[in-house]
Amino acid sequence: MNNLKPAVVRFAHPMAFSAFLSDVGAPTSGYYRRQGLPGLCKDPNALVPLRKAWGLFEDAAKRESSDVGWHVGQFCGDKNMNAGLLKKLEQATSLYRALYLLVQIVGVEASHLQLGIIERSFDILLYTQYPGMREDPGYWISQGYQLGAVSYTHLRAHETNESISYAVFCLKRGGGGGGGGG
Repeated sequence: MNNLKPAVVRFAHPMAFSAFLSDVGAPTSGYYRRQGLPGLCKDPNALVPLRKAWGLFEDAAKRESSDVGWHVGQFCGDKNMNAGLLKKLEQATSLYRALYLLVQIVGVEASHLQLGIIERSFDILLYTQYPGMREDPGYWISQGYQLGAVSYTHLRAHETNESISYAVFCLKRGGGGGGGGG
């Protein structure tokens, strides 16, 4: 990875926050403008500066709810995910396998993003990180969004509503989310 290149992310992710905020009745005017994001862009595959996208996430968390990232991930699930990545995640035979696939091919969603899995004796931990960017505004909101979207997308494709509820409970409590922890 070349850290001299600016970190970018697909515009689909700021669009997901905007769609969620509209759906829950929050005023969305100004979020893009305050962060210097293109308000008229409708291309989810356009690349925008990561820090500007995170600025929008942080702004939404301060104005609406501190756990907005998780809610956006659950709300959008697969709606704004790269189609090729989505297809591979849905075809995985378990959430565990979907997470491993995600770790292998995450580069289609954002530059500078590192994902990994740590297997311990009684649980499995998925981590996401952007090295050297942990203190940037919006970083932690982004983490909740990513985990919410991936877990919901796979579970929606394969599990019952009861399993989804249990997995979300486990993820919120720090467990494995229906595939190895709890």
